[in-house]
Amino acid sequence: MQKKNTLSLTRALLSAGVVLSVAAAAHAVMPGKFSHSTEADFSEGDAYGTVVTNLGDIKLSSETKPIDGLPDDVGDISDFATTTDGKTYIAIGSKAKILELTDQGVQVVAEFPDEYVFAIAAHGNDLLIGVSMSGESRVERMSAGQRKTLVALPDTAYIFDLIVDHDAQGKARGILLATGPKGKVQRVSFDNPDKIDTLLETQQSNVQRLVQDDQGNIFAGTDTDGLVYRIDAQGNPFVVYDAPEAVITALTVTPDGTVYAGTADADQAKPGRLEQPEKEETGRPVVEEAEKQKKAEEAEKQEEKEAVAEPGDAADQPADQPDSDKPAEDQPAPPTKEQYDALRQTLKERLEVARETGQLDAKPDAPGNNNAANNNPNDKPDRPSRAKPAEPARKKQGNAIYQIATDGFVTEVFRESATILAIVPHENKLIVATGNEGKVFSVDPALRETTVLADLDSAQVTCATPTDKGLLLGANNPGALMRMELAVAKEGGFTSQVLDAGQVSIFGTFKLTADIPKGTSVAIELRSGNVGDPEQAAWSKWSKSVVLNHDENANPLQPRELKVDVPPARYLQYRLTLSGDGEHTPVIDQADLAYVAPNTPPTVTKLQVTVPAAGEPGSEPNPKYTVQWQATDDNSDRLTYTLEYKPGKAELYLPLAKDLTANKYDWATQHVPDGWYTLRLTATDLLDNPATSAKAGGRVSEPVLIDNTAPTLEGLKAQVLGGGKVKLTAKVADELSAITSVAYSVDGSETYQASLPDDLIYDSTSEAWSVTIPDLSPGGHVIAVRAIDARGNTAYKQLIINVE
Repeated sequence: MQKKNTLSLTRALLSAGVVLSVAAAAHAVMPGKFSHSTEADFSEGDAYGTVVTNLGDIKLSSETKPIDGLPDDVGDISDFATTTDGKTYIAIGSKAKILELTDQGVQVVAEFPDEYVFAIAAHGNDLLIGVSMSGESRVERMSAGQRKTLVALPDTAYIFDLIVDHDAQGKARGILLATGPKGKVQRVSFDNPDKIDTLLETQQSNVQRLVQDDQGNIFAGTDTDGLVYRIDAQGNPFVVYDAPEAVITALTVTPDGTVYAGTADADQAKPGRLEQPEKEETGRPVVEEAEKQKKAEEAEKQEEKEAVAEPGDAADQPADQPDSDKPAEDQPAPPTKEQYDALRQTLKERLEVARETGQLDAKPDAPGNNNAANNNPNDKPDRPSRAKPAEPARKKQGNAIYQIATDGFVTEVFRESATILAIVPHENKLIVATGNEGKVFSVDPALRETTVLADLDSAQVTCATPTDKGLLLGANNPGALMRMELAVAKEGGFTSQVLDAGQVSIFGTFKLTADIPKGTSVAIELRSGNVGDPEQAAWSKWSKSVVLNHDENANPLQPRELKVDVPPARYLQYRLTLSGDGEHTPVIDQADLAYVAPNTPPTVTKLQVTVPAAGEPGSEPNPKYTVQWQATDDNSDRLTYTLEYKPGKAELYLPLAKDLTANKYDWATQHVPDGWYTLRLTATDLLDNPATSAKAGGRVSEPVLIDNTAPTLEGLKAQVLGGGKVKLTAKVADELSAITSVAYSVDGSETYQASLPDDLIYDSTSEAWSVTIPDLSPGGHVIAVRAIDARGNTAYKQLIINVE
């Protein structure tokens, strides 16, 4: 039976567009493989409506849409606030304005020429506005569109943050202010706005952020040494974390009391991501079951608390409005005049101590406090410590989010080459707004999973707040207002980069490892072509979509397989369309595709023979030649090598070595006759291919001389000339190598005297040589002559002469 030309058959099938499902004989047995499972693998593709996490998963993303209608002169959006009646207000920092967001768009409701507004807060249906200016800052209250100054702050240039202060029962009682440039936390009472209490003097330039938990603890972040303070319900300050970075610009607290602090050291914010996408899978963090149970219980308690709360509760009403619905027996009795007088005296004494020491004792009656309210003459006076302080924490690259647990334990949960400007908890994750490349991240502290949710045109995403329609984002440079849907999109897609098989190949089974919840699906399409850019020339059409739906019997760790229906070609792309129900998303973990190319012969790119250099005159030359080569195989097949040699006049190559796997061979040339040779190396891929389709490639060396024979000294004669002179003559010859040296020695001396040939240059295989030896003493002498060729082979001949 006549053998078919398998390569011609393959070409015929390719030209006819026939889809092959098994490898023909002309194809390599060992297939190649495209495998995508890491962030680096997927980051080269094109995603819309989907995100790639740092753990190498593809998921449906949130949708971000711009809100039009901002005034033309808006450069920076600084804060948001939503009042009880559902109105959302937007603070514009420079050229300060207050905007109201309505269904019809954005409208200006207040303006502050030549002033700044960095912070606003809602109090019931009213809006509290922190107005900053160089001489005297103030807090204004806007109610029903009417503004009035609630309190003025002399010698305070900046109000960086402003929140409503609640007691442990959730009752609003005043305003907390983060100020600069003297770094204070101050409280303004709703009952008595003229009374300003300084809760904390930080000895930092500015207090940037404030947040309060359900227990009434206040947390403050500074911008000189990156300190996070806690002021407990009794007014005791304590630094809970000293960050390596200099600036704390974002604080948030979750219902379980966990605090997240974000830093914004400008020197640490560089263009690009801090880390390159992960190129290998390193496993996933374990979420402790106890921790998950704890969070579930806390969430359930919070839901119960919200369920029993009704509009009009004390937490939702301004503190200076009467709480008429609360039973009289539950309301604390108003303080007496004597109690007020005692309180004023205590505050006066504390402030006097603060002016003298530069520090404010938050609890004057605490044991050991050396102040006017607790001045025990038996106590030793405080003095500055002379002990050497601890070294500051080493600064890392980028900025971070630190998780501060209720027990004080601190964990870094996020680090990036960006400034952290806002943190918003969402379910078990954090939504993180950053600069200076306008990215919004989703961070899962438990899983250590980081996802880029949005990459905006603005340089900084400065603030974020949840709304009933998702998340509201404010951005600077240029100013922009965006709405991000926190629910996942219902559809998104991912198209892989162009995958290069290196040769025209047939493609095997496509395998997709994915978790596909109920109500979601993944559609898969593929196409192939022989041009690197699909837009440059025609590829095949996308294959018919294959949809994978939820299967309750499917194991999400087991890849799902589908047959590839694309023509053989060099290049391939796959396209995934993810569909969700608005709450759940498919999660793509890995995509694999095998391919096999026609078997191509190996290529031997280099074959070199290294001849050992000649040693010292008189030493034996090294007959071991080193043969080295380089070879490649486009199919990545394993190669074996056969080495042969051929004398110059022969027609056939003689075997030297076979079945070599290394790229080097030592040739003992003393076992072959002298002469000129060429070597031939043949590389085969038989290890990875059937004998019928294995391929071979080879290379022939440059001519190689083997000369292990010494030259000859023919017709060596000595002529005594008289006067102690003797003339030596000879013909020095070598069959293959040039003569490089002829020298003589007298009377057994180990030192040979160099000499030149008659034509004064050693450059041929035959040299006429003569030399006159002067000053020999009368009597007998032994003359030794040494001849050396270019390979270092050496010949010796001796004469006995008599000088009269």
